[in-house]
Amino acid sequence: MVETCASGEMPRGDKISLATPLTGLKMKRWALLCVLTAMAWGQSTTLVNAGSYAGRDCGAKITAAEAALASTSAEIDVDGSCGSSTWSPVNIDHDYHILRFLSSGPFSVNSITISGRYDAIIGPATVKQVGGVDQNTVVVDGSDSRVEKITCDGSAPQPSKQGTKDDCFEITGSRNYIIENTVTATQASGIAVLGSSPSHAGAENVIKDNRIYNATASQYGEGIVVGQRGYDRGSLANRNVLEGNLIDNVNGDCIYVTADIATRQLPTNGTQTNYTQILNNTVSRCHDSPIEASDMVFHSLIQGNIVDCSNNACILSRDGISTTIVGNSIYMESSSQQSGISIGPPAFQSTKFDSHALVANNTIRGFISHFGINLAQSGAHVTGNDIEDTYRQVGGDGSGLAGEGISCSGVDICFIEGNRIARVQVGIDFNYGAVNNLAARNLVATDNWINEVGTGINIYQLRCTNCNFSKNYISQVLRVAIQDNGSNASGTGTSFAIGNMFSLSGWDGASPKLTVQNLPGYRQQ
Repeated sequence: MVETCASGEMPRGDKISLATPLTGLKMKRWALLCVLTAMAWGQSTTLVNAGSYAGRDCGAKITAAEAALASTSAEIDVDGSCGSSTWSPVNIDHDYHILRFLSSGPFSVNSITISGRYDAIIGPATVKQVGGVDQNTVVVDGSDSRVEKITCDGSAPQPSKQGTKDDCFEITGSRNYIIENTVTATQASGIAVLGSSPSHAGAENVIKDNRIYNATASQYGEGIVVGQRGYDRGSLANRNVLEGNLIDNVNGDCIYVTADIATRQLPTNGTQTNYTQILNNTVSRCHDSPIEASDMVFHSLIQGNIVDCSNNACILSRDGISTTIVGNSIYMESSSQQSGISIGPPAFQSTKFDSHALVANNTIRGFISHFGINLAQSGAHVTGNDIEDTYRQVGGDGSGLAGEGISCSGVDICFIEGNRIARVQVGIDFNYGAVNNLAARNLVATDNWINEVGTGINIYQLRCTNCNFSKNYISQVLRVAIQDNGSNASGTGTSFAIGNMFSLSGWDGASPKLTVQNLPGYRQQ
């Protein structure tokens, strides 16, 4: 039986009989459907049940309903009457069609594809990937559509596909909403937003409030990936929003935004991923970087995320420009071996260029064995961050200290101001590894608060031009507040170490050896 409701009107019947009045929940559902449809589409909607169509399985029945409805605005309902055998592939290729699950399943599917406009797949329901079919589970190839409350179980064994596996959700269209879905396992990525052709650029999609748990998967894959299909050069994914997602225990990056790593050259039009927003996500137990935006990624905003980090850099940006990393909360587990936040290194670039990165108002806690913030690409501005190694107790001899609060070594144009740094080996390090006669220019460390450290600011063996290490407050220093060996005397231009304040009581009765060591190349007071 087919039902319709005209724009702004209540329906006149139900699926049993057009003469039967609507009551209770069914009436409420119809009223909501009609009102929302009228507001969004401005036209009448036809309601059908997939189980009433002929077909060898539920997928074939949905395909038959899709073909019969053609350009009519419609909702295709799926319930127990549709059958429980494995689905044939489904493609919703007309506009204004909704595939709605009235039964939670699980349903074994080959693939469900939306390739029209203003379409939707609505749960709650569980779909299980079928092993050996080499197809992504839910694909949004069209635009202005919605996938909501679908749980994907992608744990079925998959064949090799040129080194890649099947994703649970793959988005290559634009302006789609992928919200409140769940991934329980997958052989590849949980959600992939990809640019694959000029007409499918994966742009302006909203990936919001999804849950990705990948504990049973054995293959390497990302929780959410935004970028290229198989890392091939082509149209990329721009202006996408990843917000409020929970990602736990995946075998790759929890969130990975990538672009042109095929040529690894300075970007030209169409070779970079732009304007990705990574907002208010919670990520943990990632077997690679929790959040990474690398390889020709421009104008990324990484804000308000909660990151529990045990591997690689907690937030990583390299070979990118104008990355903003602000207001994130990072906890580094004892197994972390890299950085809380890392800008660079530009490993893929033959030509050096500035990152123009802003790293502001982040909180970094836990076991800082290497760096709280590591700046290995020029042009970063680091301000208002709160960095403290809370994992270990600091003894009077400095036992337990390790790592650098902020490292900016081997690069030019680095501004570090207004940060709080405590309980690390070196507060701010401009020559990590003590490279002999290291040349740099335009380095600034000012107005920082540095407490309980072995060395406050390290510029040992640094030959610096136009540098400024002034107005910092450095207290409870075990060895040296500001350390240098005089190499700056051979720098050009004028450098300053002015107006620094020291409180040199040490800790637990320890006293620092030196306040300021060997700064003949600076004007100082």
